[in-house]
Amino acid sequence: MDDLPRIVVVGALILGSWAAFGHKLVLLRRDPGNPSLRVLCLTLGMLAVAMSAQFAAPWIDGVTGIANLGRFLGNAATMVALGGGYGFLLLRSHDEAGTPLTTRWQLTGLAVALVSATVLFALTPPQPAASLGVDARPVHVLYSSPYVYVYAGYVAFIEVKVGIVTWRYARLADRTALRAGLRMLTVSSVFGVLYCAVKAGALTAGYFLLDGVGEFEYAAGSVLYLLTVLFGLVGLMMPPLARHTGKAAEWLRLYRAYRRLFPLWQALYAADPTITLLPEASAAGRSRRFRRLRFYLYRTVIEIRDGQLALRPHIDDDVLTRARALTAPDGSRAALEAATIHLALRADPAEGRTRPATAHLAPVTQEAGFLDEVRHLEQIARHFRRFSRGPSSRGAHASAHR
Repeated sequence: MDDLPRIVVVGALILGSWAAFGHKLVLLRRDPGNPSLRVLCLTLGMLAVAMSAQFAAPWIDGVTGIANLGRFLGNAATMVALGGGYGFLLLRSHDEAGTPLTTRWQLTGLAVALVSATVLFALTPPQPAASLGVDARPVHVLYSSPYVYVYAGYVAFIEVKVGIVTWRYARLADRTALRAGLRMLTVSSVFGVLYCAVKAGALTAGYFLLDGVGEFEYAAGSVLYLLTVLFGLVGLMMPPLARHTGKAAEWLRLYRAYRRLFPLWQALYAADPTITLLPEASAAGRSRRFRRLRFYLYRTVIEIRDGQLALRPHIDDDVLTRARALTAPDGSRAALEAATIHLALRADPAEGRTRPATAHLAPVTQEAGFLDEVRHLEQIARHFRRFSRGPSSRGAHASAHR
């Protein structure tokens, strides 16, 4: 890898592979009896090893003194990763039970391919010209070893089977992220088959001493290999990433709602601290919450409604009339509730209300959904901030005691 853009891309894929492997390994520690998760960890781990070995091939060859050892280790790890990936798809498509006969044949085929490739690599005469770590010559020199046929044949065979399985199940997937991930794996399989065709074709052409084969094999093979790994890694990680992204988006929505409702809750709490039953009842203790956010948002909604009920002794038809005047020409229900809260909080505590309001604030109902209630209270909080800061609220409050 003698150009910077390719080094950056390969480095990013290596880091992504190790990160994905580490994430799944943490999940495996929590659920060690999950067979599909074990196979997925094997797949991602071998993929990370294959990418790392290919990247560090010059160093491996230079340290060991064995030409093209790094290349072979990367190819062998790729074969294991592909076999594991196909096994993962088999397990997931058969509800974790798998098909023992198919799994046995897959393991046997992988073992035969690995042993054959190892023997052919060992029998191949050293080719220092094709190894940058042993002889500092251009890496574009074609490496001619019969084991490449075994490697390309096995990889192409598995890629075809993976492509068929992923294409078939993508049409049946009911989740968008899962369907997109399977499509990505299908595209990865297409690039993988093309990569194998380039490897085998270049090796065959090299036996006929055709010029420029090494340059073509390096340029086309490297790009196809990177595309295969990229689409495969994205396809494997897209469903869990979509799930985590959805959780993060939900947390942000809850946090935004919590921060929007907090000033309204704080004003009601200052008027009547008994609306909360939580130990950390102070406003400072509730100002910043990052964990158990849904619980605290739920409590905030209830306590805001309890605070509204506690303000009823300060609300009569006169307050509602001035609240309607304050909200004109908006006149929305949220604005009316916000204006009523604003005026009731500024009422003189010694001033009694002898006439109950003929219309009052609606309590929390079981029929109303939690998120609908949150959105309604967000509108109330927005109008409440406007009334609290606007000069019209002070004028309305002054006219109320003339």
